Amino acid sequence: MSTAAVIECIRFIACIKWLWQHAMNEIDNFNMQKLFRHLFLILFALFFLSFNHVQCQRALSQRINRLKSSITYIDYINMCIFRKTRLCNFLREMNNAKLDETKQDRELWKRGISQFYSNCINALNHQFNTLCIHETTRDYHKKLEQWRLDCYKKINQFFEEKCQEFDQLVADILNKKRDKLSNIQSDISKLIHNKEITQQDIELFTSNISQLNDELKKIEHTNVQFNISPLIINDTLIYLRKTNEKQSDLSILSSIYKEIKYPPESYCPLACNDRLLLIHQAPNLCFMDTEMVIIKQILWSHDAIRDICWSSTLNRFIIIEENNIFLVNENTMSIENVETIEKRRWFSCTCSDTYLFLTTGVRGSSIVEFRLSPLITAMKEWKSPNTCTKDEFINGIVYKNDILALTIKNKIEKTLRLELRSCEKLNHIWSFPFNIICNQNIAFRFCSFNYDEWLLADYENGNLLQITNDKSLKTTISYKAIPYYICLFGSDMLVVSTAKGVNFHKI
Repeated sequence: MSTAAVIECIRFIACIKWLWQHAMNEIDNFNMQKLFRHLFLILFALFFLSFNHVQCQRALSQRINRLKSSITYIDYINMCIFRKTRLCNFLREMNNAKLDETKQDRELWKRGISQFYSNCINALNHQFNTLCIHETTRDYHKKLEQWRLDCYKKINQFFEEKCQEFDQLVADILNKKRDKLSNIQSDISKLIHNKEITQQDIELFTSNISQLNDELKKIEHTNVQFNISPLIINDTLIYLRKTNEKQSDLSILSSIYKEIKYPPESYCPLACNDRLLLIHQAPNLCFMDTEMVIIKQILWSHDAIRDICWSSTLNRFIIIEENNIFLVNENTMSIENVETIEKRRWFSCTCSDTYLFLTTGVRGSSIVEFRLSPLITAMKEWKSPNTCTKDEFINGIVYKNDILALTIKNKIEKTLRLELRSCEKLNHIWSFPFNIICNQNIAFRFCSFNYDEWLLADYENGNLLQITNDKSLKTTISYKAIPYYICLFGSDMLVVSTAKGVNFHKI
């Protein structure tokens, strides 16, 4: 083959490469007519290339070059807009190149740039106008409304207590006077019965009766001392702060803000609502406020705690024991065994507004759904293999935004993964395999985090793992102690439960 033929083949191959790339652009743009035309040219080009027909190759190269030159700046710009990327390489090169353009080229370039940014602005305006923020706003309003109702309830309860206290105070005063009158009456009856009454006794009884009469008259005008302070609403009761994704990055976890030691034989599970954190400090269940102060505690006289979750519908904490389910009421400080749930080997729990979800502590774990109101009633059960395989074990379950997140351990392969399922039908959404070798027979617990992310307590390696909502590992935090349980308390406090105690971190 001559040198000219080789050069022509190289040019021809370059044309075919460009034609193929542009055909792929037409796929992106759904322009099927142009796509088929380009593919037709590619087939002819490959045919002539295989026969080394130089003249045909030259003719077809000229045809492709004419097609290439017919594509305007606007065509390239539209491709970039459709793909939702920045300016493509072509646009950047043209923008930076020092070319001797014609006036027509410059006008086309200006039109292309104008159309590009116009389309971008229009797309952003459309996205802004179609933002679905109402549901998020409604959730926050619901929380504020619940806070208001809780405040009303506490004010009414305080009012009733003070009314009862006042009524008891008045009753005590009247009872003392009534007892005094009864004593006088009893003494008079005894003296009359014994016929030993004297003039001195008569004068004494008369004096006592007169004195008691005066005291009873004074009671009607007696003022009980009332010191009523106005109710002061501190603006910090409700703390509002704009957050961003950088604040959800735990790559540099703050030092321990506060640490609470576990007494011997304490259990590690914990859970929280907007106001309280529930932990176990043997032998008690302890309620802690947002200042990390224990404000209430109640004796826990049952078996080992497997898991804890909060139900806003029941306004109760739910505690999972190996075979029983308990409701803990922080207002009445009572612990109630749920009789409507059968005794099974329960392991983990979570709640939506409507349902309670329990997992079983066996291989090939099941997920049982219970309706919360009016009575806690079993509705459905998902079994293996819909939940996991017969060699797998559901370690933890967390509900968030109509999604059930599961940590699933394979006992044979010693692997662990995070799975997201739809709440209604348990349909698979996505899964994320952890790079963890599961040697110990301990459950992996996790919690939801900001921006639909997830945090896992990796006790095998002593890490906290942050997983994004697009199933990627965002951050690995090396923790100084072995973490077993983890939860987000409020919007700015991360709580980690270790073997020795509970650690609080400001985020």
